[in-house]
Amino acid sequence: MITREVCIMETDRIIRVKASPKQQEERLRRLLRILLLRHGEPLFPGKTRRFLGSTDVPLSPRGREQAEAMRFTLRDLPLSRIITSPLRRASETASLLAAGHSSRVETVEALREIHLGTWENRTFDDVAAAEPELFAARGRDIWNVRPPKGESFRDAASRALPAFTALLTTRGGSSSGERRIQDEQEMRIPPSRRGLPFPASTQRIPDEVILFVGHAGIFRLVLSAALRIPLEATFRMEQDYCGIHVLEQRELLEEGSSPLRSRHQETEETVPAESENPAFSEKMSFRLLRLNWNATFPEA
Repeated sequence: MITREVCIMETDRIIRVKASPKQQEERLRRLLRILLLRHGEPLFPGKTRRFLGSTDVPLSPRGREQAEAMRFTLRDLPLSRIITSPLRRASETASLLAAGHSSRVETVEALREIHLGTWENRTFDDVAAAEPELFAARGRDIWNVRPPKGESFRDAASRALPAFTALLTTRGGSSSGERRIQDEQEMRIPPSRRGLPFPASTQRIPDEVILFVGHAGIFRLVLSAALRIPLEATFRMEQDYCGIHVLEQRELLEEGSSPLRSRHQETEETVPAESENPAFSEKMSFRLLRLNWNATFPEA
């Protein structure tokens, strides 16, 4: 039987999996393309690296230029939905991207960036000097350790990932301004538009293309859950301002799995260890098509 080789990126290596086209298609109920677009550059004082979690700041002038450039690049892509975090740097980016598209912008509170408590808007050097033990502890265990009065990544996952799952399992409909791709013609990319963030090898036309506009921290959680890799590994997967990670999500026909579970959780009675990361149901199969694709980095 002829098989097709599928490449799945996992941090700095590539896993190659053999699967027959027939086996792939007979279990496939729905195919989504998911664009995880980080907001444009925010307006914050100075150029010193600082903690900017739930601090609500607008886009900088450069951030607006980045969003406008990406809007021009994505202008022909049939977006089924545009979903954003409520924080201004994300919602302003989403509004600029939505110009010229028929889909309205949906704001989802649970997708706001991780809350960093008393560390918000402070420089890394300041926090490291003032609270060296806690700063170091978070570096060793970023999944569980919370800044004072803030969230751990475990806390953020408990609100953001169920919301993300619910959005993926809700189909678009014209009554709410959402749309579905009607035919193959809509996804044909002319030679002059090869910069679109889909590989030329993607054959099947997706049922929907969903654009999420949000934050690096929340998107790290999504990548960890979708690709079933440790959260720490996602910190080696850079995402620039207005950079896009592109996921393909294949919803399979099997029933019976909960939408979100711990990676090693086998039964309802199993209590996950503190170091575990979440993963989406095995029924929701993901692969990574693009990592940190950016309109300013055109393909050769």
